Amino acid sequence: MPWEIRVPTVVGKEGPKHLAVTGVVYVAVSSSARNGVVRYGGAIKMPRSACGRGEDTVISLCLTLSTRNEQNPYSAELAAVADALNMLP
Repeated sequence: MPWEIRVPTVVGKEGPKHLAVTGVVYVAVSSSARNGVVRYGGAIKMPRSACGRGEDTVISLCLTLSTRNEQNPYSAELAAVADALNMLP
């Protein structure tokens, strides 16, 4: 949604700059609709260089989004991606 906080972008006089990649952040999400309920889950794996700790960090997320009458698994996957991106440092 346009009023929510987004992942920041670095822009200078020359335009967008590419940041030096010091590690790869893995994000995996999934959703399901069972027994009339839509849920999603996911995992984020960040290297120690991205999170400032001595070891890699793994964060998991799961949420019951709504009933099947109000949402579908596709919108749940989009919500999971949005939540995962908001958890990044």
